[in-house]
Amino acid sequence: MDYMPDDNSRYKDVDYWDERYKTEQCYDWLGSFSKFQHLLEEHVKKEDGILILGCGNSSMSSDMYSAGYRSITNIDYSSVCISTMAARHSDCPGMTWHQMDVRQLCFPGASFDVILEKATLDAIMVEEKSPWQVSPQTACFVHQALTEVSTKILRTQCSGLCGDINVRLCSCCLSAALNVGGGFIAYFHSFQENILTI
Repeated sequence: MDYMPDDNSRYKDVDYWDERYKTEQCYDWLGSFSKFQHLLEEHVKKEDGILILGCGNSSMSSDMYSAGYRSITNIDYSSVCISTMAARHSDCPGMTWHQMDVRQLCFPGASFDVILEKATLDAIMVEEKSPWQVSPQTACFVHQALTEVSTKILRTQCSGLCGDINVRLCSCCLSAALNVGGGFIAYFHSFQENILTI
C-alpha cells in the first residue's frame, strides 16, 4: 500500500495519520535507532525519564527499551497510533503511550530528563516554502511546543534532542529553545549535514 499523500500538506492532518496507522506496521523517519544510537549513548542516561514527541509507529521506542532505556513515555496525536502501539508493547513495563498534542502536554512539572523529537517538526513545517522564512503560524506552533517542553515538563538542566532533515529548522528550534529558557540544553542532529549541533 502506498502511504504517500497526494498533497504534502496532509502530513499536518491527523485524519491522514489515523488512516495510515490503521494498516502501516512500522516506519522510521530519517532512520532507525541504530543510526543515532551513538548520540543517545553520549547524551542520555539509561535511567533518565524520556519523552518521545510524535512517536508514530517507529521502532525507536522499542529499540531503545531493548537497549536498556526503561523509562520511556511516547506521545502522538493519532489515537489509532497510540492504541496500536500500546497494545503491541504491552509487555514493556515502564514504557507508556498517550494521545496528546505537543502544544498541550498533560504531564506534571519536571516529569522528564530528556525530550526526543525525530521529524515531528518537519511534518509541522511541511507547507513552508522556505525554512529560512517560516510563516507566523508555524513560528507560533513551534514556539508553543518548545514552551510546553522547556518550561513545564523538563527537569532543571535537562536535554532535548531534535533530529530533522532541515538544518535551518534545527537552528530555529535552538533559538526558540534558548529564548523560552528554563535550563533547557538543546542538542540538534541534522540528517542532511550529518552533524550534531550543540
